[in-house]
Amino acid sequence: MSCCREARELFPDIEVVLMTAFANVDTAREAFLLGAYDFVQKPFDNEVLKETVARALQKVSLVKEKEALLEENKVLIQDSAPGAGSTTSSGVHRRCRRFTK
Repeated sequence: MSCCREARELFPDIEVVLMTAFANVDTAREAFLLGAYDFVQKPFDNEVLKETVARALQKVSLVKEKEALLEENKVLIQDSAPGAGSTTSSGVHRRCRRFTK
């Protein structure tokens, strides 16, 4: 459990999949409270582990995409603010072209 805690402190953007041979409800609860993405009990099925890791990676990707979109939204809002000048339409067109390519 201390490894999960330290990993989340050092790398807050990662997802931790905890594996243990000594699983019980209290252990699982503690893992989730420490920020573990999922909890796998040994012996584990390789396919289940691969699916769990794939879901964790997908979550990381979606969070990064969300952050990028929020930042882009912020720029678009600033560009369209009163007094932003004529750069508003060109900035929007540039971003739209990027998505249509």
